[in-house]
Amino acid sequence: MTMVAFAPEYGLASTISITALLSADVRMDFTVKHFQSLEGDDLKSYTMISICGFVLAGVILVDKIYTIQTNDKDFHENLPGFLVDILVQVVLPIIYFGIRLAQVSASKDVLSGTNVYGV
Repeated sequence: MTMVAFAPEYGLASTISITALLSADVRMDFTVKHFQSLEGDDLKSYTMISICGFVLAGVILVDKIYTIQTNDKDFHENLPGFLVDILVQVVLPIIYFGIRLAQVSASKDVLSGTNVYGV
């Protein structure tokens, strides 16, 4: 049996599949999948927030490069901390915002393409 639940105020849809094997022993299994959709103004707001995140990561990158170039210490001495800062403050946020923005942008198509058979 498959059921679909939809919460339009949150843009969330869920499919719940329950399977049962009836024999000498009864076995049941279930699967729950959640799909989130952002459309219209919510999607525009999320896109603008993501763009701000990308810009902020770029500003942090420029600041870190400027700081390491103007520092009196040896470059090799500052390199480990610089690389950790770049990874945590620039690379990981860009990866997160990029992946999440792609998912949210495609969410309408994912929800539209959700087919439930056997209902």
